[in-house]
Amino acid sequence: MVDLADEHPVDESLIGAEAHLGGLDLTNADLAGATLTDATLAETVLRFATLERADLRGADLAGADLRSAGARNADLREAVLEDATLTGADLTGASLAGADLAGAQMPDADLPEATLAGADLSDAVAYETDLRNARLGDADLAGTNLRAADLGAADLRAADLRDAYAAGADLGDVVLVGADLGGVSLAGADLTGADLTDADLAGADLTDATLRKADLTGADLSDADLRAADVSTATLRETRAVDRRGERVHATKRTLHDLGAVVHRRE
Repeated sequence: MVDLADEHPVDESLIGAEAHLGGLDLTNADLAGATLTDATLAETVLRFATLERADLRGADLAGADLRSAGARNADLREAVLEDATLTGADLTGASLAGADLAGAQMPDADLPEATLAGADLSDAVAYETDLRNARLGDADLAGTNLRAADLGAADLRAADLRDAYAAGADLGDVVLVGADLGGVSLAGADLTGADLTDADLAGADLTDATLRKADLTGADLSDADLRAADVSTATLRETRAVDRRGERVHATKRTLHDLGAVVHRRE
């Protein structure tokens, strides 16, 4: 194992797999294509560092500062990024499957086309983050702040978004099949064309949300707030809701209208 704790300045040529780099200042370091599997980078400063195509599988980056780092197509599978700062980082196409991002600060980060299947993003701050076409199947996003994030065409099937905050987010054409969205805030969010088949939206805040052309087949809208939500062209097959009398019913356009939803869009 390489330990560079006493190396000043750091010799980048010594950095390799299982290296111990915890707490070092590697601002602007060029680690493109480096092999850093299982490396210790906890609390390491990697601001503006270049990590494109770097192999960081299983690396410990807990609490690391990766602000504005470039990590396009990096391999971060099973990496630990708990409480890390990724503000403005570029992780386009990166693989973060199974990674631990719980509590990570990642507003305004770029993760289009990234793979985050099975990743833990619970309580992360990801407002205004670009997650277009990202793969987030089975990911844990409970309590995550996704305000105004761009999740267009992302795959979130079976993901856990309970109590997440995604007001104003772009979820057009997103796949949320079987996802748990209980208590999520989607106020003002755009879910045009979203696939919400069998999704659990019980208690969700959908006020002023756009659900045009969304597929709500088998979805549960029990106790969801649908005031001013546009469901005018949504598919409702075996969709469940609680009507004004508090009775659990199969939702119809009439039922949702009575609950405050817009069922005939004004052109």
